[in-house]
Amino acid sequence: MADEMPLDEASVAGIAQTLADREQYARSIGLWNIRHAIEEGRVAPDFLAAIFPIVAGMLNQEGPEVDVAGCLVLLDRDRAIPILLSPECLCLDNPQLEKVIDALNSAHCPIPHSVLRPLMEQLEPLTGQYPRDSQYAAAVVAYGLNPDPDTESKLRSLLESPIHHVAESAAWALVEMNGLGSLWWDICTIVEQRAFDSLSEPQQRYYAVNSCHFDINNGGLRQCFSNSSGDRYDLAIDGLRAMNAPERVEILEAARTVFGPEGPPQERGVRRSIVFNFSSQQKEFLSGLDDRYYASKENVEMRLSVYAVDHKEAFIRP
Repeated sequence: MADEMPLDEASVAGIAQTLADREQYARSIGLWNIRHAIEEGRVAPDFLAAIFPIVAGMLNQEGPEVDVAGCLVLLDRDRAIPILLSPECLCLDNPQLEKVIDALNSAHCPIPHSVLRPLMEQLEPLTGQYPRDSQYAAAVVAYGLNPDPDTESKLRSLLESPIHHVAESAAWALVEMNGLGSLWWDICTIVEQRAFDSLSEPQQRYYAVNSCHFDINNGGLRQCFSNSSGDRYDLAIDGLRAMNAPERVEILEAARTVFGPEGPPQERGVRRSIVFNFSSQQKEFLSGLDDRYYASKENVEMRLSVYAVDHKEAFIRP
């Protein structure tokens, strides 16, 4: 294990100077170093206590990439939570508002309805303006983590939001509200410890759609076909159909024809070799479908979450 961060007047002063730097990048690196040291167990309790007030003093600084709130929770959760729940932090004037809500959500600390609901009412008419979309989306997730009788109907209505991030967050809030927040971890654990066939049918569809969607967004259809996600390409099509994403289904069905009438081979090595030797015409064909996929307004992230909630029994941890 690496040496602990030293606790002396000079070292604390040096960290304070970094965290007060005019450059956002320098402040971000300083916080990242502290977080990394905490996660590696390289920080003594006295160091945490000395650094805490310095970090807390950054809570109203500009800069969305500077995650002060998350670092504060890592330093001392019990001291951080009351500060993050204060009116000074949970207000529209705080440039760190989104990070504050995210930190409370990650800590599974409920925001009282007396604070959360008025905050959402202030933010909702401002969606469409940066950074209000993301702040509102974070508040929506908080609402799912601390529901009241009106929560589900409100979240369901937000699934139709034209703002992708808001609809996605509303769906994830439903996931959290239904106790399924660890669903992806649970699915991957089952696949790793048992086998893919041990998953329920809805879990298999979720896995296939999520994996293919990630690869396509990361490197296009050719990457999807070359990777393990391509092993379950046809299952992903079935999943997207079950999730009511007809445009995505049409695109993926068109893409599979590049292999001929039988579609992509199940064997990854065979499939990868074919992809490697695609002609320029085949590559251009898939590239055009990539563009269509990226332009689609069908929100896959939202649909994945809603599908899991609507098939809750198949996703509950055994």
